[in-house]
Amino acid sequence: QLVGPGEVFGYSSLVLNCPSSTSAQTVQRTRLMQWERMRALELIQSIPRTTFNLFRIAVRDVVYFNDRARLLQTQSVSHRVEWAVAEVARKAGTKEAGSNVVGDGVGQREIADLAGTTIFTVSRELSRLQREGILRKEGRRIFVLQAGKLYH
Repeated sequence: QLVGPGEVFGYSSLVLNCPSSTSAQTVQRTRLMQWERMRALELIQSIPRTTFNLFRIAVRDVVYFNDRARLLQTQSVSHRVEWAVAEVARKAGTKEAGSNVVGDGVGQREIADLAGTTIFTVSRELSRLQREGILRKEGRRIFVLQAGKLYH
């Protein structure tokens, strides 16, 4: 799962009282805020709205993972790659000249991992999308020109 700016991850250890099974890798210079478990639990108890917000985040993540599992099991590789490109552009992309730009540490390996395929398949699918005018590849960067035409 890609986590964008301001998003929460690794919260399962609050409830399960075990070391977090979450790991993260940044794709660009990042600032991260970490809460100690007891401090976070104090916050949750003192501000009831925090419990609701955390529940909402957890439900959102469950829906995301269910949707992703369904996508990986039922969709063609071309749809999965299109979805992964759209997901990376939305979460880790930047805006530049009217396009969402994927680059700066996010490459074909990350797209392949999200789509459940190989970098060779991703390369082939990106070339197809470029021929169709949906995106443009420039070195290690991908300019998404028509995001609405990607599977989502």
